[in-house]
Amino acid sequence: MSSNKPTKSETVAAQKTPAPASRVADVMHTIKLQDMIVHKYSEGDALIRKAHKVAYDLILQDLRPGEYVRTKKLGVFQVFFPSLTPEAGQLRCAVMADQIFRAIKAINPTYQEIAAADEAPQVPHPAPPQSRQAPNQAVRAKPRVSPRVAAPLDPHAEDMRRQASEAVKLMAGGSHMKLEELLAQAGQRFSPDQFDAAYHPMWMQAKGHVNAYRLTLRHRDAQLALNGDLPNSMADVAGILRAKKAVETLQGDGTPAIIVVPIQFATLETVRLRPALIEALASCSDLFSKYLVCDLMMPPGEISRFRLREFARYLLGRCRTFCARVTLDTPDLEAFAEAGFHAVGIDWMAYPWPERLLLPALEAFAERASACGLNTYLHRVQTRSGIIAAVGSGYSYIDGPAIHAPLRAPMGVRPYGFGHIYRNMLTPLAAASEGAAAVK
Repeated sequence: MSSNKPTKSETVAAQKTPAPASRVADVMHTIKLQDMIVHKYSEGDALIRKAHKVAYDLILQDLRPGEYVRTKKLGVFQVFFPSLTPEAGQLRCAVMADQIFRAIKAINPTYQEIAAADEAPQVPHPAPPQSRQAPNQAVRAKPRVSPRVAAPLDPHAEDMRRQASEAVKLMAGGSHMKLEELLAQAGQRFSPDQFDAAYHPMWMQAKGHVNAYRLTLRHRDAQLALNGDLPNSMADVAGILRAKKAVETLQGDGTPAIIVVPIQFATLETVRLRPALIEALASCSDLFSKYLVCDLMMPPGEISRFRLREFARYLLGRCRTFCARVTLDTPDLEAFAEAGFHAVGIDWMAYPWPERLLLPALEAFAERASACGLNTYLHRVQTRSGIIAAVGSGYSYIDGPAIHAPLRAPMGVRPYGFGHIYRNMLTPLAAASEGAAAVK
């Protein structure tokens, strides 16, 4: 048996903490890509090299401080979880292996061929010829089933999937929560009617009008901090329900407009809370989906392309389109374009910098996003100079106090241009800003 002492190829998760001194006693968990890949002999080595990079990136994404991985050889990973019991570590390793298995299927052509053959409609076989011994009597053909090609997967794959499912339930803290259960558990304190809504007009400079409104919510209890998964998910659900009501009102008035609703990343990431959000989106009519845009609030740092595509699939078809709020230093904007995001955006107020530093950074971000084929938006712009710089940098959508004060209700599509900015916001929207909700 090989020693568990670290080697030069060992990697600590994101270099967050040094490896523990007692690493020699750590329990080793092994992931072998050879057991997950279906291939022909001629393409095996090439597939292993591709899958190794995908698997390595996914493992690094999932490692927590103090946990580490080392590569014994190409396609073999030894993962260590010093803070977990051997049983819990085995479950964590099973979850990683399940994610890797699903990720590398996309680069595995032989597996796709087998899956296609497995899902193809069955063609009935012709009836067998009559028996020569009894030419006047037809032999009854026994029912035959077309052979189905089964992928030669890892014999322990089923056990691995079962362990992964148990691990997900363990880490999620309970079973999937439906919308009705979420509302019941939230109680009166976090019910949708306990949130005040404000609508920020979004200027689309290319078309010269305000055609969308960004919805923001604030709980009526000013002392209450929304810092838990359940309150955040309730704010997301409340935003969807408020947006639905706003779209119905605008449609009734004959002035439809797009409503942009922020969605917390943690709500989609949490297995327990995700079904309630998807149910809230699915319960809306096709008309509402036509005017709803979901804005995913991304956490700082990089996220794997695989997980980003997974989150995009949850929103696809349930809204008009979706975008993402990111940071100026988000490294891989191309991943958002690959996952089908319409735009990426920046919150002006998240950067209390002097404009001489902020404006060049915003311009550089817009250039990177444009190079990936993404639109951009700028939220909560405070100054007119910021608006001019954003337009010059190519931002597609702009909102904030420098555009217009937030409204208690959206007002449909309205004309808007540079002249409105320099007339002290005396715009066709100004009349509706009286009593606007002071919500950011």
